[in-house]
Amino acid sequence: MKKSFKMALILGISFFIFVFSVNSLWAPNFTEKKAIMMMFGNYNDTNKTAIWKNMSIPEKSNDSYFSKKIGIVSTAFFQSYKENGKTKFFLLTKTIPIDIPFECHACRPLLSGAVFSRTRNAWKIESQQLFLGYDGEYGIVPDAKLIQIGDDRFGLMLEFKYVNPEMTDVEREFLVPYKNDIINAYQETVYSDNFNRCGRFIQCTTYSAKIDFDKSNKENFYRLKVSKFGTDNDPGQDNRAVPVDEETSYQFREGKYIQISRTGTPVIRYDDSLN
Repeated sequence: MKKSFKMALILGISFFIFVFSVNSLWAPNFTEKKAIMMMFGNYNDTNKTAIWKNMSIPEKSNDSYFSKKIGIVSTAFFQSYKENGKTKFFLLTKTIPIDIPFECHACRPLLSGAVFSRTRNAWKIESQQLFLGYDGEYGIVPDAKLIQIGDDRFGLMLEFKYVNPEMTDVEREFLVPYKNDIINAYQETVYSDNFNRCGRFIQCTTYSAKIDFDKSNKENFYRLKVSKFGTDNDPGQDNRAVPVDEETSYQFREGKYIQISRTGTPVIRYDDSLN
């Protein structure tokens, strides 16, 4: 009886390994090309681009770049990860016009994103947003990094650096897959200075911010804790410099990080009567 049980167990394990091996061979690796094909229906192997035809630009979006409703799509970020026991891929693309030069300082590509997941041997688009917004400079997209935003949840962090004759800014945005969408759930300036124009007409200021994920609360999405310190120009007080020293907490609710608390130094109010 024991020998029969052992034999059945060995046969069962062998069959499982065989089926798993066949499925792995039958289902090839998911590639950047397949991901773009699923989103846009075509792919040029030589240029590693796709043509996005008949673009349905939302009314609130800037469609001046795409008067012909056609764009050239290329990959900005493509990476696999594990979430909820599934293998997934996060794809971020940039789209530029097909008919005009796109190398100017203000040329900001259109960003699109999608998350692909595999169920058995079939890949599908789990979340998608074709119009995340226009970001970057000179037709180049910002740096992107996959980040953990919950115990078993991941998103994408984008970081931009803008330098112009007036100031330098470093900004971060957090793209969060939520339901069937991908949402720009939070953005923050993590460094700013006005050193390029301050001195004679405006006071010099600079501040930086640190963004941490608070894992102490047992929620699906970690809370954000943002600490900001330095000085900034207050538009309500003729752009005079005021100290910045605060810590703010945000909770993820229905696709956005919402402020739930703030501690720090109150904004200084200058007494104009003393001038």
